Amino acid sequence: MLAAMGDSALEKTAAFILANDDFTLIAHVSPDGDTLGCTCALRLALIKLNKKVQAVCENAAPKIYRFLPGIDGLIVPENAIATSAAIAIDCADEGRMGAAKAIWDNAGHTANIDHHGTNTMYAQLNCVATSAAAAAEVIFKLITLLQVDIDKDIATCLYCGLVTDTGNFAYSNTTEHTHYAAGKLMSLGADNALINRAVYRSAPISKRRMLGVGLVKAEYVFGGKIAYCLLTRADYAKFNARDEDTEGIIDNLRDVESVEIAILIRETEDGAYKVSMRSKEYADVCAIAMLYGGGGHKQAAGCTVRGEISTISGELIELAKKAI
Repeated sequence: MLAAMGDSALEKTAAFILANDDFTLIAHVSPDGDTLGCTCALRLALIKLNKKVQAVCENAAPKIYRFLPGIDGLIVPENAIATSAAIAIDCADEGRMGAAKAIWDNAGHTANIDHHGTNTMYAQLNCVATSAAAAAEVIFKLITLLQVDIDKDIATCLYCGLVTDTGNFAYSNTTEHTHYAAGKLMSLGADNALINRAVYRSAPISKRRMLGVGLVKAEYVFGGKIAYCLLTRADYAKFNARDEDTEGIIDNLRDVESVEIAILIRETEDGAYKVSMRSKEYADVCAIAMLYGGGGHKQAAGCTVRGEISTISGELIELAKKAI
Protein backbone atom coordinates (compact mmCIF):
# COMPACT_ATOMS: atom_id res chain seq x y z
CA MET A 1 0.00 0.00 0.00
CA LEU A 2 1.29 3.45 -0.94
CA ALA A 3 -0.29 5.44 1.86
CA ALA A 4 0.57 8.93 0.64
CA MET A 5 -1.14 8.35 -2.68
CA GLY A 6 -3.93 5.86 -2.06
CA ASP A 7 -5.55 3.43 -4.46
CA SER A 8 -7.95 6.05 -5.86
CA ALA A 9 -5.16 7.87 -7.70
CA LEU A 10 -3.96 4.59 -9.17
CA GLU A 11 -7.48 3.69 -10.24
CA LYS A 12 -7.97 7.09 -11.88
CA THR A 13 -4.64 6.72 -13.69
CA ALA A 14 -5.59 3.25 -14.91
CA ALA A 15 -8.91 4.64 -16.15
CA PHE A 16 -7.02 7.51 -17.83
CA ILE A 17 -4.90 5.00 -19.74
CA LEU A 18 -7.85 2.86 -20.78
CA ALA A 19 -9.80 5.93 -21.95
CA ASN A 20 -7.08 7.21 -24.28
CA ASP A 21 -5.47 5.64 -27.32
CA ASP A 22 -2.29 7.54 -28.21
CA PHE A 23 0.33 8.50 -25.63
CA THR A 24 3.60 10.27 -25.16
CA LEU A 25 5.59 9.07 -22.15
CA ILE A 26 8.09 11.66 -20.94
CA ALA A 27 11.26 10.78 -19.03
CA HIS A 28 13.07 13.58 -17.22
CA VAL A 29 16.24 15.32 -18.41
CA SER A 30 19.57 13.75 -17.42
CA PRO A 31 17.69 10.46 -17.12
CA ASP A 32 18.44 7.95 -14.37
CA GLY A 33 17.53 4.30 -13.95
CA ASP A 34 14.14 5.02 -12.40
CA THR A 35 12.73 7.35 -15.05
CA LEU A 36 14.15 5.18 -17.86
CA GLY A 37 13.08 1.87 -16.34
CA CYS A 38 9.57 3.17 -15.69
CA THR A 39 9.22 4.75 -19.13
CA CYS A 40 10.33 1.59 -20.89
CA ALA A 41 8.14 -0.62 -18.70
CA LEU A 42 5.00 1.48 -19.18
CA ARG A 43 5.62 1.74 -22.92
CA LEU A 44 5.84 -2.05 -23.19
CA ALA A 45 2.68 -2.39 -21.10
CA LEU A 46 0.74 0.09 -23.26
CA ILE A 47 1.83 -1.76 -26.40
CA LYS A 48 0.29 -4.90 -24.88
CA LEU A 49 -2.93 -2.90 -24.46
CA ASN A 50 -2.78 -2.08 -28.19
CA LYS A 51 -2.22 1.61 -27.50
CA LYS A 52 -0.20 3.90 -29.73
CA VAL A 53 2.73 5.09 -27.62
CA GLN A 54 6.03 6.91 -27.95
CA ALA A 55 8.67 7.43 -25.25
CA VAL A 56 10.49 10.75 -25.25
CA CYS A 57 13.50 12.19 -23.42
CA GLU A 58 15.58 15.29 -24.12
CA ASN A 59 18.80 13.38 -23.44
CA ALA A 60 20.00 10.02 -24.70
CA ALA A 61 20.03 7.15 -22.25
CA PRO A 62 23.40 6.74 -20.50
CA LYS A 63 25.36 3.72 -21.68
CA ILE A 64 24.83 1.81 -18.43
CA TYR A 65 21.07 1.71 -19.07
CA ARG A 66 21.16 0.61 -22.68
CA PHE A 67 20.54 -2.99 -21.66
CA LEU A 68 16.95 -2.09 -20.75
CA PRO A 69 14.36 -3.83 -22.92
CA GLY A 70 12.69 -1.27 -25.16
CA ILE A 71 15.32 1.44 -24.63
CA ASP A 72 15.83 1.64 -28.41
CA GLY A 73 12.30 3.04 -28.59
CA LEU A 74 13.31 6.17 -26.68
CA ILE A 75 13.33 9.21 -29.00
CA VAL A 76 14.29 12.86 -28.69
CA PRO A 77 11.52 15.50 -28.64
CA GLU A 78 12.23 16.81 -32.13
CA ASN A 79 11.46 13.37 -33.55
CA ALA A 80 8.19 13.00 -31.64
CA ILE A 81 4.69 13.52 -33.00
CA ALA A 82 1.73 15.17 -31.30
CA THR A 83 -0.47 12.88 -29.21
CA SER A 84 -3.74 13.41 -27.41
CA ALA A 85 -2.39 12.18 -24.06
CA ALA A 86 0.90 12.67 -22.26
CA ILE A 87 2.28 11.06 -19.10
CA ALA A 88 5.26 12.57 -17.27
CA ILE A 89 7.22 9.94 -15.34
CA ASP A 90 9.41 10.73 -12.31
CA CYS A 91 9.22 14.47 -13.07
CA ALA A 92 8.74 16.55 -9.92
CA ASP A 93 7.87 19.64 -11.96
CA GLU A 94 7.32 20.66 -15.56
CA GLY A 95 10.87 21.94 -15.95
CA ARG A 96 12.19 18.40 -15.60
CA MET A 97 10.67 17.54 -18.99
CA GLY A 98 13.12 19.82 -20.78
CA ALA A 99 12.39 20.16 -24.49
CA ALA A 100 9.62 17.55 -24.20
CA LYS A 101 7.52 20.18 -22.42
CA ALA A 102 6.27 21.37 -25.83
CA ILE A 103 4.70 17.96 -26.48
CA TRP A 104 3.13 18.03 -23.01
CA ASP A 105 1.64 21.48 -23.63
CA ASN A 106 -0.04 20.31 -26.84
CA ALA A 107 -1.61 17.21 -25.28
CA GLY A 108 -5.26 17.48 -24.36
CA HIS A 109 -5.00 14.97 -21.51
CA THR A 110 -2.11 14.86 -19.03
CA ALA A 111 -1.02 12.66 -16.13
CA ASN A 112 1.88 12.94 -13.71
CA ILE A 113 3.29 9.77 -12.11
CA ASP A 114 5.94 10.41 -9.49
CA HIS A 115 7.22 9.89 -5.93
CA HIS A 116 8.96 13.19 -5.08
CA GLY A 117 7.71 15.16 -2.08
CA THR A 118 8.40 18.38 -4.00
CA ASN A 119 6.06 17.46 -6.87
CA THR A 120 4.08 20.56 -7.92
CA MET A 121 0.97 18.60 -9.02
CA TYR A 122 1.06 20.21 -12.46
CA ALA A 123 -1.03 17.72 -14.44
CA GLN A 124 -4.75 17.24 -14.90
CA LEU A 125 -4.28 13.91 -13.10
CA ASN A 126 -1.58 13.55 -10.45
CA CYS A 127 -0.56 10.10 -9.19
CA VAL A 128 2.18 10.96 -6.70
CA ALA A 129 3.26 8.50 -3.99
CA THR A 130 5.68 10.23 -1.67
CA SER A 131 6.01 7.06 0.40
CA ALA A 132 7.36 5.11 -2.57
CA ALA A 133 11.10 4.59 -2.81
CA ALA A 134 10.98 4.90 -6.58
CA ALA A 135 8.53 5.73 -9.33
CA ALA A 136 8.97 2.07 -10.28
CA GLU A 137 6.92 1.08 -7.23
CA VAL A 138 4.04 3.18 -8.53
CA ILE A 139 4.32 1.94 -12.11
CA PHE A 140 4.48 -1.66 -10.85
CA LYS A 141 1.15 -1.25 -9.04
CA LEU A 142 -0.35 0.59 -12.01
CA ILE A 143 0.56 -2.11 -14.54
CA THR A 144 -0.75 -4.75 -12.14
CA LEU A 145 -4.02 -2.83 -11.82
CA LEU A 146 -4.27 -2.65 -15.60
CA GLN A 147 -4.06 -6.46 -15.59
CA VAL A 148 -1.23 -6.40 -18.09
CA ASP A 149 0.99 -9.48 -18.01
CA ILE A 150 4.31 -8.43 -16.48
CA ASP A 151 6.82 -10.41 -18.50
CA LYS A 152 10.60 -10.64 -18.06
CA ASP A 153 11.22 -7.44 -20.03
CA ILE A 154 8.81 -5.29 -18.02
CA ALA A 155 10.02 -6.83 -14.76
CA THR A 156 13.64 -6.07 -15.67
CA CYS A 157 12.84 -2.42 -16.41
CA LEU A 158 10.96 -1.92 -13.15
CA TYR A 159 13.56 -3.73 -11.06
CA CYS A 160 16.22 -1.42 -12.49
CA GLY A 161 14.20 1.54 -11.25
CA LEU A 162 14.01 0.07 -7.76
CA VAL A 163 17.71 -0.80 -7.60
CA THR A 164 18.99 2.56 -8.77
CA ASP A 165 16.71 4.83 -6.74
CA THR A 166 17.40 2.94 -3.52
CA GLY A 167 21.16 2.57 -3.94
CA ASN A 168 20.81 -1.20 -4.16
CA PHE A 169 18.21 -1.10 -1.37
CA ALA A 170 20.66 0.68 0.95
CA TYR A 171 18.96 4.08 1.28
CA SER A 172 16.51 4.96 4.04
CA ASN A 173 13.69 5.29 1.48
CA THR A 174 13.66 1.49 1.12
CA THR A 175 10.59 -0.05 2.77
CA GLU A 176 8.93 -3.42 3.07
CA HIS A 177 6.83 -2.46 0.04
CA THR A 178 10.01 -1.89 -1.97
CA HIS A 179 11.30 -5.35 -1.05
CA TYR A 180 7.92 -6.90 -1.83
CA ALA A 181 7.92 -5.32 -5.29
CA ALA A 182 11.53 -6.37 -5.87
CA GLY A 183 10.81 -9.96 -4.86
CA LYS A 184 7.74 -10.14 -7.04
CA LEU A 185 9.62 -8.70 -10.03
CA MET A 186 12.42 -11.23 -9.59
CA SER A 187 9.84 -14.01 -9.57
CA LEU A 188 8.57 -12.61 -12.88
CA GLY A 189 12.00 -12.77 -14.49
CA ALA A 190 13.98 -9.66 -13.49
CA ASP A 191 17.67 -10.57 -13.54
CA ASN A 192 19.30 -9.02 -10.47
CA ALA A 193 22.81 -10.10 -11.50
CA LEU A 194 22.47 -8.66 -15.02
CA ILE A 195 21.12 -5.33 -13.77
CA ASN A 196 23.81 -4.91 -11.12
CA ARG A 197 26.56 -5.87 -13.56
CA ALA A 198 25.33 -3.41 -16.19
CA VAL A 199 24.73 -0.50 -13.82
CA TYR A 200 27.46 -0.90 -11.20
CA ARG A 201 30.11 -3.27 -12.55
CA SER A 202 30.75 -2.13 -16.14
CA ALA A 203 32.23 1.36 -15.94
CA PRO A 204 34.18 2.83 -18.88
CA ILE A 205 37.70 4.11 -18.22
CA SER A 206 36.51 7.72 -18.48
CA LYS A 207 34.09 7.16 -15.60
CA ARG A 208 36.79 5.70 -13.38
CA ARG A 209 39.08 8.61 -14.24
CA MET A 210 36.39 11.11 -13.30
CA LEU A 211 35.79 9.33 -10.01
CA GLY A 212 39.49 9.68 -9.29
CA VAL A 213 39.39 13.38 -10.11
CA GLY A 214 36.35 13.87 -7.91
CA LEU A 215 37.93 12.15 -4.93
CA VAL A 216 41.21 14.03 -5.32
CA LYS A 217 39.56 17.44 -5.74
CA ALA A 218 37.14 16.95 -2.86
CA GLU A 219 37.44 19.31 0.08
CA TYR A 220 36.23 18.50 3.58
CA VAL A 221 35.02 21.35 5.77
CA PHE A 222 33.07 21.95 8.97
CA GLY A 223 35.00 19.30 10.85
CA GLY A 224 34.76 16.90 7.93
CA LYS A 225 30.96 16.90 8.03
CA ILE A 226 30.69 18.52 4.60
CA ALA A 227 32.35 17.17 1.44
CA TYR A 228 32.51 19.56 -1.49
CA CYS A 229 33.79 19.05 -5.05
CA LEU A 230 33.74 21.15 -8.22
CA LEU A 231 34.20 19.52 -11.62
CA THR A 232 35.02 21.93 -14.46
CA ARG A 233 34.81 21.55 -18.22
CA ALA A 234 38.59 21.16 -18.19
CA ASP A 235 38.19 18.04 -16.04
CA TYR A 236 35.75 16.62 -18.55
CA ALA A 237 37.99 17.46 -21.50
CA LYS A 238 41.05 15.83 -19.96
CA PHE A 239 39.44 12.40 -20.08
CA ASN A 240 36.93 12.99 -22.90
CA ALA A 241 34.20 12.41 -20.31
CA ARG A 242 30.45 12.97 -20.42
CA ASP A 243 27.94 13.89 -17.73
CA GLU A 244 27.04 10.25 -17.21
CA ASP A 245 30.68 9.56 -16.26
CA THR A 246 30.21 11.55 -13.05
CA GLU A 247 27.47 9.28 -11.73
CA GLY A 248 28.45 7.77 -8.40
CA ILE A 249 30.95 10.45 -7.37
CA ILE A 250 28.48 12.11 -5.01
CA ASP A 251 27.83 8.78 -3.27
CA ASN A 252 31.53 8.20 -2.72
CA LEU A 253 31.85 11.65 -1.15
CA ARG A 254 28.92 10.98 1.17
CA ASP A 255 30.35 7.62 2.17
CA VAL A 256 33.36 9.17 3.94
CA GLU A 257 32.71 8.30 7.59
CA SER A 258 32.65 11.88 8.93
CA VAL A 259 30.48 13.32 6.14
CA GLU A 260 26.82 14.19 6.69
CA ILE A 261 26.34 16.33 3.53
CA ALA A 262 28.11 15.85 0.19
CA ILE A 263 27.95 18.51 -2.52
CA LEU A 264 29.04 17.92 -6.12
CA ILE A 265 29.02 20.84 -8.55
CA ARG A 266 29.46 20.17 -12.27
CA GLU A 267 30.08 22.92 -14.81
CA THR A 268 27.90 22.53 -17.90
CA GLU A 269 28.79 23.34 -21.48
CA ASP A 270 26.65 26.49 -21.43
CA GLY A 271 28.31 27.92 -18.32
CA ALA A 272 25.73 26.89 -15.74
CA TYR A 273 26.42 24.61 -12.76
CA LYS A 274 24.54 21.46 -11.86
CA VAL A 275 24.50 20.87 -8.11
CA SER A 276 23.91 17.42 -6.60
CA MET A 277 23.56 16.97 -2.83
CA ARG A 278 23.29 13.95 -0.58
CA SER A 279 22.91 13.61 3.18
CA LYS A 280 23.69 10.54 5.21
CA GLU A 281 21.33 10.56 8.18
CA TYR A 282 19.37 13.66 9.13
CA ALA A 283 20.17 16.81 7.12
CA ASP A 284 17.54 18.07 4.68
CA VAL A 285 19.35 18.84 1.42
CA CYS A 286 16.07 19.19 -0.49
CA ALA A 287 15.35 22.37 1.46
CA ILE A 288 18.66 23.77 0.19
CA ALA A 289 17.98 22.78 -3.41
CA MET A 290 14.54 24.39 -3.32
CA LEU A 291 16.12 27.76 -2.51
CA TYR A 292 17.69 27.59 -5.98
CA GLY A 293 14.58 26.34 -7.79
CA GLY A 294 15.52 22.67 -7.51
CA GLY A 295 14.10 19.80 -5.51
CA GLY A 296 14.21 16.09 -4.87
CA HIS A 297 14.13 14.20 -1.61
CA LYS A 298 15.25 15.06 1.92
CA GLN A 299 18.47 13.09 1.53
CA ALA A 300 19.01 13.41 -2.23
CA ALA A 301 18.37 16.61 -4.15
CA GLY A 302 19.74 18.89 -6.82
CA CYS A 303 19.42 22.15 -8.69
CA THR A 304 20.95 24.15 -11.54
CA VAL A 305 22.51 27.54 -10.79
CA ARG A 306 24.25 30.35 -12.64
CA GLY A 307 26.67 32.98 -11.43
CA GLU A 308 30.10 33.30 -9.90
CA ILE A 309 31.11 29.84 -8.73
CA SER A 310 33.06 31.02 -5.70
CA THR A 311 29.97 32.86 -4.45
CA ILE A 312 27.67 29.94 -5.20
CA SER A 313 29.89 27.37 -3.50
CA GLY A 314 30.30 29.61 -0.47
CA GLU A 315 26.53 29.98 -0.16
CA LEU A 316 25.96 26.25 -0.50
CA ILE A 317 28.52 25.41 2.16
CA GLU A 318 26.99 27.92 4.59
CA LEU A 319 23.53 26.52 3.95
CA ALA A 320 24.87 23.00 4.50
CA LYS A 321 26.37 24.07 7.82
CA LYS A 322 22.98 25.41 8.92
CA ALA A 323 21.28 22.18 7.80
CA ILE A 324 23.68 20.20 9.95
